Parts: sequence; structure tokens; C-alpha cells
Amino acid sequence: MHLIKYCKKIFIPGRIKNPAIITWQRGQASLEFAMVAPFLFLIIFAVIQAGHLVYLQNLVEHAAHESARIIATTGSDNAGQKCVSEILENKGGSRVETNIIPGQGSGRDTGSIVRVQVNYHYDGVAKVIKILTGQSMHINSAAAMRMECADE
Repeated sequence: MHLIKYCKKIFIPGRIKNPAIITWQRGQASLEFAMVAPFLFLIIFAVIQAGHLVYLQNLVEHAAHESARIIATTGSDNAGQKCVSEILENKGGSRVETNIIPGQGSGRDTGSIVRVQVNYHYDGVAKVIKILTGQSMHINSAAAMRMECADE
């Protein structure tokens, strides 16, 4: 009963000439959302991608540090490279390069400095970065430690 009185108040001649306007306004909101949604999703995707890149940078720094620590304590370059590959495996990178300076067999003594550089090539989620820019994104990190033991 109250609903009928309310509807009569809305559709009083002179106030709203066409009752279809109410339905059209609901359709207008849907149309506006459809126009804004792609940009909204693009912004959300960009924020997620940026967060993932920060995560990968942290992971590459961790891999370089752990590799330098292993080489400094064991003197084995192979163990250091294995550590990097284990940390960075299955992270979506196309290629990982590990450079150890000075290399094994070059006379690293106890107390000398060993430096590990890790270069990680990342193509992006579904290779979006590589498609848009034509090249992979390079994430680099380096760590240096003093040797605690001599080479094997």
C-alpha cells in the first residue's frame, strides 16, 4: 500500500514526464562502469606488476648475498652458482647470469674479497614487458664478502 502511494508521488505529472528515465539512469551507471573498468584493471595490473618487480629485486639481492656467503665460507664457485639457481628457479626469468670475481683458481686467499654479481632477465607476467619493450627487464645485484677460507 505504501509502495503505491510512493510511486504515485514519483510519477506526478510535471515532476517526471517519462517513467522510463529511472531505468535509463540505471543503464547509465552500467555504461559508465564499462567505460572506466578497463582503465581501472590496467592500473591494478600495473601496481601488481610493480610489486612483483620489487619482490624479484629483493630475491636477486638475497641470492647474490647468499652466494657470496657460501663462496666465502666454502671456497666453491659451483656451490655459489647452485645457490643462485635454487633461489631464482621458477620465478619467471628467462636467464640468470652469475659472475664471481675473482674466479676460482685465481689464488683467493683467506681475507681476500670475493664479489658475486647476479643478472636476472625478467620478461614480465605472460611476457608483457618483452612484448611492449622488445627486450627483457634486467634486475642486477652484487654482494661482496671477505674469504674465510682459501680456495678448494
